[in-house]
Amino acid sequence: MTLKRWEIKVPNPTLREELAKTLHLHPVTAQLLLHRGVETVSQARAFLSHDLAFCHDPFALKDMEKAVGRLKRALRSKEKVLIWGDYDVDGVTSTSLLLRSLNAFGFHTLHHIPHRLTDGYGLNKKFLTLAKKKGVSVVISVDTGIAGHEAVSHLKDLGMELILTDHHEPKEDLPKAYAIINPLQKGCEYPFRFLSGVGLSYKLAMAVAKVISPEAEGEIQRHLDLVAVGTVADMVPMIGENRILVYQGLRSLEKTQKPGLRALLSLGKVRRQTLVPRDIGFIVAPRINASGRLGSAETALQLLLTDDEMEAEHLSQQLETGNKDRRRIEGQMLKEAIAKVEREINFKYERVIVLQEMASGGGRDYRFTDPSSVLSTDDRDRRPWRDRTRFRTIDSRILASGRFGIVQGIPRRIWGTQIRLWGDPSEREYRAVSRIDQSVRFSNIGS
Repeated sequence: MTLKRWEIKVPNPTLREELAKTLHLHPVTAQLLLHRGVETVSQARAFLSHDLAFCHDPFALKDMEKAVGRLKRALRSKEKVLIWGDYDVDGVTSTSLLLRSLNAFGFHTLHHIPHRLTDGYGLNKKFLTLAKKKGVSVVISVDTGIAGHEAVSHLKDLGMELILTDHHEPKEDLPKAYAIINPLQKGCEYPFRFLSGVGLSYKLAMAVAKVISPEAEGEIQRHLDLVAVGTVADMVPMIGENRILVYQGLRSLEKTQKPGLRALLSLGKVRRQTLVPRDIGFIVAPRINASGRLGSAETALQLLLTDDEMEAEHLSQQLETGNKDRRRIEGQMLKEAIAKVEREINFKYERVIVLQEMASGGGRDYRFTDPSSVLSTDDRDRRPWRDRTRFRTIDSRILASGRFGIVQGIPRRIWGTQIRLWGDPSEREYRAVSRIDQSVRFSNIGS
């Protein structure tokens, strides 16, 4: 088994010296910038700066003007606006940010985050029907919806309108939403493509502020602490705007007025005055994530929404208990999974690792250089791939029957490929074929 695969980048002495001389950098620093795709002096200045002035205009996102116009009309008409979130950290922080922002502007808001074990991932028709009965006319999806064609059509049939914000890779045919805010969609000329879900929520809130209450832009920036938490947790590329938003968000987190975030930092015994991304990745995010991983993310959301110190303390203790349970369950599952892989996988022939499990939840590990994922057979579920080299994650969905699943993956060498899996889970091998007829073998390690 190969534990490490080293790839040595080729230096560029000419560009390195230009950056080092112009910006007064050490040559090693200049070369590191080049390795990160920073190849011009202007790019380097932007990369090294943490000024929000380097962030792009939110109205450069396709459909942003249309979305803000619809929200402006909803505010004027006192319509009910439902914010539909996701149960991971990116989704929970996105939901919290928009609820806080829109409520401050006077919107009549409701929210819904699906229960992972009972509702599954994304928009669902049952709750959308209930939302319509409650008088909702506008739905904003955050960190979800780009693959929900059937649910979006149902929403439209009910007479509601959807503002879809999602940073995941879209298919060629987009859902029939009123507005779609996704920098990866065709026709979007936004300069930066790698915003997280909460990054897009922040852009939407800033755009609303610019139109409805320009003096409130500073208030929206106070929520950069949430942007930093969601962006770091979602592991999007730490370049461009993400780098600026996370830096500024960490500074905001250091002096946050949100009792929930302060409680989480206290639980993690964070004492230093200058926070770093690791504090989010290993202290704040896992505790928020535990709520959604084991069922409902509502506890985590309420923690991020409350302005009451006592309530924050109570809710944070609930998350702490849940996080300990999550670590115990995932630790045992990961131990069993690694034992199976080491016992049954021949890395000379197997190129993709697929572990079948009978219950939702589960750990993933980066120690294998081959693409790997854990797939559930008891519920519709979304599972990320963990891989160092070949695949870029979109999401995976496994149907309750366990007989058929779809994994949407993008091998970096085959951009835009959709991979389909089929086969009986009791059999030893799945087969996967992409649109362009390139096959790969998936080993099934399961009962």
